[in-house]
Amino acid sequence: MTLPVIYTSPCQHELELSHVRVTGPDALHFLQGQSTQTVDSNLRFHVFTDRFGKILCPFLAYTSNTGIEIWCAGHALPALLEKFQNFIISEEVEWTEPVTKKVCLLFNGSDRESTPEGMWGGVRVQLVLFRSDDLPMVSPVDFYSFMKWQGVPLITDPSFTGEVVNQSLLLPYAVDFKKGCFPGQEAVAKIQNLKGAAWAPVLIFRTNSAKDFPQELKVNDKVVVQINLDSVEGDWATALALRDVRVHNLRLEESFEVRLYPRWPSSPLERAQELYHFGAECFQQGEESRAHELWKQSIAVEPLFADSYEAIGVLLGRQEKFQEAENWMRRLLDVDPDSVMAHTNLSLFLMRQDKIKEAEDHKALATVASFKSFGKQASEKRVQEQKLAQELAELDRRSEMFRQVLEIDPDDALALHGMGSILMEKKEYTAALPYLLRVLETDPKYSVAYLALGKCYAELKQMESAREIFSKGIAVAAQKGDLMPANEMQSLLLRIS
Repeated sequence: MTLPVIYTSPCQHELELSHVRVTGPDALHFLQGQSTQTVDSNLRFHVFTDRFGKILCPFLAYTSNTGIEIWCAGHALPALLEKFQNFIISEEVEWTEPVTKKVCLLFNGSDRESTPEGMWGGVRVQLVLFRSDDLPMVSPVDFYSFMKWQGVPLITDPSFTGEVVNQSLLLPYAVDFKKGCFPGQEAVAKIQNLKGAAWAPVLIFRTNSAKDFPQELKVNDKVVVQINLDSVEGDWATALALRDVRVHNLRLEESFEVRLYPRWPSSPLERAQELYHFGAECFQQGEESRAHELWKQSIAVEPLFADSYEAIGVLLGRQEKFQEAENWMRRLLDVDPDSVMAHTNLSLFLMRQDKIKEAEDHKALATVASFKSFGKQASEKRVQEQKLAQELAELDRRSEMFRQVLEIDPDDALALHGMGSILMEKKEYTAALPYLLRVLETDPKYSVAYLALGKCYAELKQMESAREIFSKGIAVAAQKGDLMPANEMQSLLLRIS
């Protein structure tokens, strides 16, 4: 298991970018109306697009005490300045002469005040004008590798120019569909709201290392994936995929699977769990120092992730650093005051420091916490039972509503699906089956009905029928751009295959 250094450790990377400061009473209003992204104090990717939604230039921007700071690659600067010159007509907006500067991107946990920051691929990043003396520099290879596998756009990549923004890695980072209008918004929103872009970036994972990566992958002699052979690292590659196959874990040509970005988890909790498990692997291999650092980084990502506090404390206890181990267990109690293991381990560590009375106190507290845990579980069970009773009453109300609709129109797909889904929730799978089958007879493109019907077959142990329905449903949902049901069906298909 290998994780990139940017994902696991505090570090920095240096870039050369062109800087322009935009000022004036109308500066913010102008940029809000022209950029695809909201302009504020956060470090964000932005794009200027033409009326067809094609990228004119990508850039980074944020507000400061002196104006709006814009950073872009040298190749994008002419298009950026042309945008200013062509669209600033009546507004009171000024901009400085461009200056090329070296800036540093700080990753993972620097606490510099008044520094613009954002989240890239699940990692906190800050932009500063000077190197940090206490952080190691990341090589270009490691930097580009992280950006590539996490799906973070490279602001220095000239290939973005002229590309429809919906087909690029910039879409999730640089386009805010909730903000006001911008040139090209109608085209960008129309593509997104219909089916999504025909082609878009994905990752390809090779399940058989003996197979070479081809330039293309096909389904029924139709090219559905174009692989970037220059990107191959081990069993991974980047690619462009048709909408039809942009489904996570979808198997193609036996030895290849489509994977959606990012390669490694990006939410704080998922990333904390990933770092914790990676640390556990290092510990099992005897790399205790590395394990310690990864568990600390896990806490930096998600300060409430209790498992890492316990792991560090236990590790320090094994190393007979009992005072430090005690401190970490006390920190665990700050995070989880009812932790049985925190009191149990504290008792052991205090005993080894001849703090007998306090050790016995924590041994007693461990017993109390254990009983409290049992009581909490019983209370949660009662709450759950009450909630279940309320949910059943709500299901009865909804089923009566759908029943009345079906009396008027027996082929109403929404009511049929609703009735089938309610019976599924009640675990009445045999009764649900005819409703869900009727949905697809009425509307063969009702993608979520395939999901419900496949689940129903699986609950009835009719696995061959479940596999057939999931396979059909994935194709229908992907073609329509309904990626949530498509991905869920693919995940379920893998479980029962």
